[in-house]
Amino acid sequence: MNYYLGKPRQNKKKRILILLLALFLSVSVSYMVFSRFQAQKETFQPAQETMKSESEPLDRPVIGLVTPLSGPFKREGEFFRQGAELAWKELQSQGVHGDLTVLDSGKEDAETIRSVEEFLSNPKSAVLMTHLPMTVLSKIIPDCERRGIILVAPAGSHENLVDKPRVVSFIPSDSSEGRYAALVAGDLSDGKKTAILFDPSPYGEILLQGFRKGANSKMLDFQEIPCKTDDPSLQKTIAEKLHPETSLVVLAGSPLWGTVVADILAEQDYKGRLLLPQSYERMPLEDLSEHFAGRLYVLKPVVIKESGNTALENFQKAFVQAYWKRPNELALLAYDAVCWVGSPLKEGILSKEELWDRLRKGTNAGAPYQGVSGKIFFDTEGRIQRPMVVTIYRDGKFVPAPDREG
Repeated sequence: MNYYLGKPRQNKKKRILILLLALFLSVSVSYMVFSRFQAQKETFQPAQETMKSESEPLDRPVIGLVTPLSGPFKREGEFFRQGAELAWKELQSQGVHGDLTVLDSGKEDAETIRSVEEFLSNPKSAVLMTHLPMTVLSKIIPDCERRGIILVAPAGSHENLVDKPRVVSFIPSDSSEGRYAALVAGDLSDGKKTAILFDPSPYGEILLQGFRKGANSKMLDFQEIPCKTDDPSLQKTIAEKLHPETSLVVLAGSPLWGTVVADILAEQDYKGRLLLPQSYERMPLEDLSEHFAGRLYVLKPVVIKESGNTALENFQKAFVQAYWKRPNELALLAYDAVCWVGSPLKEGILSKEELWDRLRKGTNAGAPYQGVSGKIFFDTEGRIQRPMVVTIYRDGKFVPAPDREG
């Protein structure tokens, strides 16, 4: 075989291979550019679709309900669900069209977020009712904002819920609660000295800041004492700094922290009153009542009174008839929240934008929403306000203190 005759044939093969390789690279680059263009196009598309979907009328809006129906918080999640479902059934009997979708948040957070994202992707989803920790809410809120969905956290007091677009809580925020504490402090102290003992933590600092604002507006003179429970000299600090004529101590911190501080006050034979935030429930209060019987005052956004409120009595009767048990405050808040959201829907078919507009403009200081749990309204800054009730913890119950409402 002649070597030189065979050589050109190999070069021809190489040229063909090079051409094929070049063609492959060209197609690959074109595909990558096209894919990138499509990805960019899809990135911008949801915003356009969101703007369009917000203004589109919803013949059957979907209300989502996310609450723990399994796990350690199943009991309170059931109360939340039952209060909401009772309100929804009443709305349907009044001609409201739509659907209520219930999601269980009692499992892993990641699973809850996935199920919520699936709900939010439904173009007919208009409102999301939640009873969730802030760690989960913080991951859900941005998607709600992007899709124009109203998020209602009836029992959410976390400060991070304040000033979020279309995010509504039915109870005061932590800073608002601190302000309410200052507004009633002068009355509870009988004009004598007031002190606020606070935990230098984010929660304690927020309560303190609100208290300062309220005290400034009332020209209330008070004493501030930071209390770190891990400080071995805390007992000495309280003994030296707390004025002996103090008749009211406001505790600004978590129940676990407050129990430690209150025990020190009891050991030092403090004879005045304690004013506690709404986060203090029956378990820590039972421990404190041994030393402060008749002197434990707690701020509460909702109190189920025994009588005197016909609407509340009717709600209680309906709840007992439906579920064979008495409702708690959480069921009451969920009921009111669903009734509030459903009120504009009685007028007919609305878009998400129209629904929010009517809720926002129709709930103000001049025309508050009157629920069975009390009045709520948006203030001039667009924040929900609700007067808090000063209660005395007595015999395992929160009893409204006479003529003491903020």
